[in-house]
Parts: sequence; structure tokens; C-alpha cells
Amino acid sequence: MADAVAVIEVVCAGIVEVHRELHQTQSQHTGIEIQIGLGITGNRCDLLILDDPVANREQADSATIRDKIYSEYIDTAMTRAKPWMSVILIMTRWHEEDLVGLILPENYEGESGLIHCRDGQMWDVFCIPAEAEREDDVLGRKPGDFLWPEFWPREHWSTWRDNPRAARTWAALFQQRPAPYGGIYFNREMFQYFNADLPRADY
Repeated sequence: MADAVAVIEVVCAGIVEVHRELHQTQSQHTGIEIQIGLGITGNRCDLLILDDPVANREQADSATIRDKIYSEYIDTAMTRAKPWMSVILIMTRWHEEDLVGLILPENYEGESGLIHCRDGQMWDVFCIPAEAEREDDVLGRKPGDFLWPEFWPREHWSTWRDNPRAARTWAALFQQRPAPYGGIYFNREMFQYFNADLPRADY
């Protein structure tokens, strides 16, 4: 346990800090703090901490930025691993295909625990929505219970939860499931793909 604590204290390899310092202790645990795109090639780490790589809605809705973030994760950050490197990813969900969305299994339904993910790794997932939705809530809440009831009354959440125009915000930022069940005027189920090259049918 002492070794693990030492690693956490001296190793910080997040990709969202502007600083770029190399720390080294007597036990040879190393880490770097780096901003996406500045490059960490040539360094190694024992503990990789990814802290909110998506800054806002504009970034989340950009396919270019989402692809860049995933590429930095899989091509740059993960290739810096020492043997038995640990990774901590702390992230508010923004989009179905944000970094977490691309790592989690396609059939992920908000459960917590050990989950084998699409990046080939086994992740210990903690999903903490503002309003509990599952019987196996990681905090032991019942469905319908909110976070911090002693601090925030239920009315506090109505700004997003009960606002049709904030449905996407509530589903993503608060409930950690970026795909809303329905839109304001249209649902995804209303649309279907078709092949424009096929001959038109006469009815």
C-alpha cells in the first residue's frame, strides 16, 4: 500500500495540463504533465492520469477533435506505458463518441465494476449519474435518488432534467449517457438509412 501511495503522489501523467515537468523519485517512478498535442514521446510512466480531455460542447461535437483525442490516447499516451502501468480516466461525458464512449463496450448500459472494453483493457468503471437509474447504483442509491440531497434540493436539478431543450445536457453531463432517449421534435428512430443508388420502387 505504501508503494501505491508513493506512486500516486509523485506520478502525474495527465494530458490536459500545460506544464511539462519530469519527476523522478528514488523508486524510479516517473510521470509527466502534458497538454494534448505537445508530445510526450521519449518518456515513460507508471501511472497515466487523463483528466477531462474534452473541454466543452464545441470540442465534443467536433469529429476532428474527438478523433484527435482518441489518437493521442491510443497512439501517444498508451504507448508510453511501463510494465503494469495503471490508467485513471476522469471525465464528464459529452458525446456518444467521446473518449470514454470509444473505450466502453458498445452495449454499455451504465453499470459500474470491472468491464472488458474496446481498447482491449479491463477497466474498473465508476459511473455516478446525478439521478440514480440502476438498482446496482455504485453509491447504493435507489433509482430516483439524487446526488447531495442534503446540499441540493430536487428543484435544483429541474433546470436541466425537466427542460426539453436541455435533454442532451442532462443525459450527457449529468447522467453520463450522452445519447438522449428522445429529441425535442424528432427521435433518431424516425430516420432510416437507404441506398440512393438502388432503383426507386413504384407504389
